[in-house]
Amino acid sequence: MKARQIPISKFKAHCTEELRAVEEEGVTLEITRHGKVIAVAHAPEPKPQPGSILGAGIGYARLGENYDPHKPAIPQEEWDSYLRESEAGS
Repeated sequence: MKARQIPISKFKAHCTEELRAVEEEGVTLEITRHGKVIAVAHAPEPKPQPGSILGAGIGYARLGENYDPHKPAIPQEEWDSYLRESEAGS
């Protein structure tokens, strides 16, 4: 829906009605002073519901050709080296 411009004087006089149109009808208001837009009022984007983000990353990550879910993600030597370094730093 296209934005509707309204002078600030009219907005001040009818702000409740104008904001109701934003809320219920999805109207976007551009509030002007001397023909220049000074503010924009629009309804907020709906917040995602719990669980609606599940699966949102589908298609963004790809597993390599050599991926094997039964093998460790990090080679044992690298893991042992990491453990030795972290124990030395403690």
